[in-house]
Amino acid sequence: MSCLATYAEVNNSTPLLALCAHVSPVLQTLVFLSTMKYTFAELIGETSFARMIKSTWDRPCVLALFAAHILAVNLTGKTVRKPGVCPAWKGEQWMSTEDNKALVRRYIEEVFHHKNLAILDELCVPDVVIHSPIRTVEGLQAYKQFMSMLLAGFSDMQVVTEDQFAEADRSVLRYSEHGTYSGDVRGIAVTARPFQTNGIMIVHHAADGKIVEVWDSPDTLGLMQQLGVVATPASAS
Repeated sequence: MSCLATYAEVNNSTPLLALCAHVSPVLQTLVFLSTMKYTFAELIGETSFARMIKSTWDRPCVLALFAAHILAVNLTGKTVRKPGVCPAWKGEQWMSTEDNKALVRRYIEEVFHHKNLAILDELCVPDVVIHSPIRTVEGLQAYKQFMSMLLAGFSDMQVVTEDQFAEADRSVLRYSEHGTYSGDVRGIAVTARPFQTNGIMIVHHAADGKIVEVWDSPDTLGLMQQLGVVATPASAS
């Protein structure tokens, strides 16, 4: 979608939308610049700063540079954006926030409840990065190995979604988890003790919804105390 068409849609301007369907990108650019100039004039009024900005806007070199940029966007349908920010133009297809939330819930269900690590190929990008208090894991294969070790130690772990939020390409999950420590994880002897902890997970999604990066913050201290690895304040005293 061109800049003029986007402007027309935002402002609910039917005549401008009709114009976009019948004129060339060059003419769209000229109309867009003219429209923006008068809109800008209405917004900033007649202060000395406003007069300075308007005089700068009217300089041919400034107008030419701005027109070149807008024309390039109109012709290519692309725009420059910062990483992690959803695109401004509707020509790019991004997953909705609800789709991203659903993908995270599917990740929890398949990986933790069904022990299905093969699903990670579908849900994560190949160079996925996972941050946790234990370590940072980089790459899909390394993450599979890490999860295989973790699930072996907590074979009956269940993760419950308590709250979930999403905005742009980020989603946040507040979860609780419970189970029994039944295996050897990173040298911690098997205790067969039950545990119940809480945590928060922030997920960065790609355009197709796949998981790019995760910041997982479980209650590691609480877990270690429940497993008897770290003394609780009461027992320590």
